[in-house]
Amino acid sequence: VKEIVLLGQTVNSYGIDLKPQVSFASLLDLVSDINGLERIRFTSPHPNFMTKDLIACVASNPKVCHHFHVPLQSGNDRILKLMKRGYTQARYMQMIEDIKNAVPDMAFTADVIVGFPSETREEFSDTVEVMRKVPFSASFSFAFSPRPNTPAATMTDQISQEEKLDRLYEYQRVQEKVSADYLNSWVGKRCQILLEGYTNNDKSLLYGRNSQNIVVNLVSNRSNLEIGQLIDVKIIEVGKHTLKGEV
Repeated sequence: VKEIVLLGQTVNSYGIDLKPQVSFASLLDLVSDINGLERIRFTSPHPNFMTKDLIACVASNPKVCHHFHVPLQSGNDRILKLMKRGYTQARYMQMIEDIKNAVPDMAFTADVIVGFPSETREEFSDTVEVMRKVPFSASFSFAFSPRPNTPAATMTDQISQEEKLDRLYEYQRVQEKVSADYLNSWVGKRCQILLEGYTNNDKSLLYGRNSQNIVVNLVSNRSNLEIGQLIDVKIIEVGKHTLKGEV
């Protein structure tokens, strides 16, 4: 095994219920000691458990990938409070800045919900603005849907499905532009990818992911390449959601 993913809804809260307590950063260091393991990913860290030692660990440990999927859900403080998220827009943005300062090539992705009960157009715009400022290389965005037996399902000022979808599509159009700009910034750069399989369009060509979790399709293969290898590539072209590179 060359790469593993540590998974949890608040994965970076690992260890707070143990006696003695263990930090998530120390877990990453312990895992990185495993012989033969080349890469460590984790998802999803929660903003409320993002610590200085975790950021320092990611910056200093070469095995930890430079991709943070940090759920946002909303960029507006009133909506975040209604969602009981436990942080503000300012705190979220400060966290992003702290991570960028420590790891300049970090890529960020997020989860976003639009059309939460009583959300105004102006409050929705705050979410779009956060996405522009970060900027997210990609985000998983959804229109709010009421779930049975949850407080949000019985809140007043539910927003019409038509309006929720209108906001969702608006958000996704902006995200598509931001994502395209991010991918284009890779052209001419070099990175390392872990080969994972063969492309859908051409079963003779391999693809892999870089540290930032971006898929890189090779434009040509060499006879000595195989799945599971880490190789250095140069990015020469951009696809719709992927990069193209040569060895």
